[in-house]
Amino acid sequence: MTAIEFTSPANKTGNVGRQMYRQKQQQSLAGGVSLADIDLIRSGPWIIRCPEGLIPYDRRGLYHVCVSRGWRPTKYEVYPIRLQDRLPAIRVPLRRTDPDAVLDLQALIDQVYENGSYGYDVDYSRLPRPPLPDAEAAWARDLLAGGATP
Repeated sequence: MTAIEFTSPANKTGNVGRQMYRQKQQQSLAGGVSLADIDLIRSGPWIIRCPEGLIPYDRRGLYHVCVSRGWRPTKYEVYPIRLQDRLPAIRVPLRRTDPDAVLDLQALIDQVYENGSYGYDVDYSRLPRPPLPDAEAAWARDLLAGGATP
């Protein structure tokens, strides 16, 4: 079995929420449950299961997905995500003897966006918080001006 967890601002910015999230990670892995941490929140400290120091600087993105298998809890599959890129399809472990399932995160988020009422109250003229790094900020400005490809 695999738990798929999307981090929230409360998981990353509040001490109580962060502590609860870490405890949930530990309990899942102690019980042999595989875990897919999906962190699409730029604010707050590192929260995915894989320690930040294990990821080479050139393999980091603004966002990350970390998959750890219940039967190999200290081995990680990390998917760095750049703002400019499509969200990845990730491998989701099932049973140890079964092939992985594939979860297309971009298709999932697109469907959620279409089914929900998101995006109608976003003011794109305001700067994002936290601010984007320079390269991503330039890309976003070009995109909003009609020059970049989403």
